[in-house]
Amino acid sequence: MKKLFFSATILVATLTMILGMQSCTTPIDKTKLEGYWVLTQLNGEDAKEAFKGPIPTLEFNFADSTIAGSGSCNRYFGKFFIDAENKLVTPPLASTMKMCIHANKEGDFLKALGDTATMSVENGVLTFTKNNKVSLQFVQGEKEVAQKEMQPVTMENLAGKWNLVSIGEVNVSEMFKDKTPFVEISAEGAVTGNAGCNNFRSKVDITNNNTLTFGPAISTKMACPNMDGETLFLSFLSNPIEATIDGDALSFSQGGSIVLVFTKSK
Repeated sequence: MKKLFFSATILVATLTMILGMQSCTTPIDKTKLEGYWVLTQLNGEDAKEAFKGPIPTLEFNFADSTIAGSGSCNRYFGKFFIDAENKLVTPPLASTMKMCIHANKEGDFLKALGDTATMSVENGVLTFTKNNKVSLQFVQGEKEVAQKEMQPVTMENLAGKWNLVSIGEVNVSEMFKDKTPFVEISAEGAVTGNAGCNNFRSKVDITNNNTLTFGPAISTKMACPNMDGETLFLSFLSNPIEATIDGDALSFSQGGSIVLVFTKSK
């Protein structure tokens, strides 16, 4: 009986120690994640061998909990958070859909980025580890390189059809099950689109600092099972909104937070 009690005591002590060790993970220093990161290794392969064109990049924005960067050919973006074990957790990342000229492993890169791996930063090197294997490794680069890709917003580059891929912190596919909202803008500023249920038309003007002002929307009056998404979408367009164009991605921000993200139709 004493041996059984002693064994049980040892087991409890061991489990307590293990759980204690698991809960003592030191939170990663967010200031070390700030800046512009350039990929050096993907699943053990040198980035210059895996990507014959541009090398993938990564940038954290802690103000609105978003990450963005280049997958080599396409731009990607989305929400993120870091859990108690320093794992990067993201919903499915949105990306542009350009045809790629150079050979690359963009799909493998985006999969690894969304694979809930543990992050660590040491001597300016950001490492992602999954199942004790390094899946991604980055070094810090010059942030100005990323800013060169940004475009000023004009009626010319705003013109076209833009499909919604992100709305606030809500998954678009869950909020809009039947039809995904889009806006189509002409070079003269005429706007048509669908808000998820109803078609609408409006007009848009560009003011200082890439701010867009949409006129009152005139829409059809169909009744759909769930109008919450449409109401939210149109509410963002009813107030002045800051626009950013980055390749084939168009993002709208209010109050310093990204509220709508679109990709451009070909």
